[in-house]
Amino acid sequence: MKRARMRAVLAVAIVIVGIVLYAVFGSSTSVDGRRMRQLIVPSTGIPGLARRPTVSTAVAPSSSSYAAVRQAALEDPTATGTYQVAWSNRSKVAAIDVGFSLDVLPTAKWAHEDLREIVSHYTNDKQLSSSSLTLRSRFAVPGIRGAFGASYLAKTPGSSGGATSESTVYVVAFDVGRTAIVELIDSSTPAIATTDATKLARAQARHLRLALRGFSLAKSSREPLVALWFALGTVGAAGAAFFLPTAVRLFAERRAEMAVRAQVRSQRHVRSRGRKVVSRQRRRVTRVGARH
Repeated sequence: MKRARMRAVLAVAIVIVGIVLYAVFGSSTSVDGRRMRQLIVPSTGIPGLARRPTVSTAVAPSSSSYAAVRQAALEDPTATGTYQVAWSNRSKVAAIDVGFSLDVLPTAKWAHEDLREIVSHYTNDKQLSSSSLTLRSRFAVPGIRGAFGASYLAKTPGSSGGATSESTVYVVAFDVGRTAIVELIDSSTPAIATTDATKLARAQARHLRLALRGFSLAKSSREPLVALWFALGTVGAAGAAFFLPTAVRLFAERRAEMAVRAQVRSQRHVRSRGRKVVSRQRRRVTRVGARH
């Protein structure tokens, strides 16, 4: 009875260990890039733009223009991501494009390094020239510490040799927590000014401070097949711990019983042969006596 109770305790312990192992090793972790959408404001608040974005997609951080993002993706891939959102309004009167490019990094230190590279990009004459941008002015962004703000003249060649079109591009870049973000507004109408760019940037910064609470790119998933194998293994091990000693004992008793039976048969065989030998000897003695 005591041994049966010990085996039951061992089987329960094996089940508990199996559950713990499944909780630790039975899940896989992947990056859910769609989660980054919740870190960007749902709409811009700029008149003339639709509420729903025309572009909303995760981008592989390995293709980023900034070394900090690429390096962070190598060191901590489940905590690094890039997401881009854009709204457009191309009417006959004016064209307005608004977009955000958000980088999620493992730490605030990584985000600050990313912001430093972004600012360097938008202040480098060679980079600006390759993007057909000319710096017009720099402006402050009240309410966002360390933010970068600038306006540019953008020239776009017309199609089929048409006239070159000009627009104003407003760029605001800043970091919040472990994110770095770039806001771009490309407008061909003077109705959009730096006040619109700073207002949208402040709204985005406030949104980030709230949305980053408890945010994670990593997503854990449990495959049904893995759960099945863990369950079968745990049940098998627990069953073996409970029933195997009894099975071994019964097997040993069976072997001992068979050995005893074999010994008895052997003894019977020996006695039988002895009786036959004695009987033959008696018959010989009888025949010899009869002759004499």
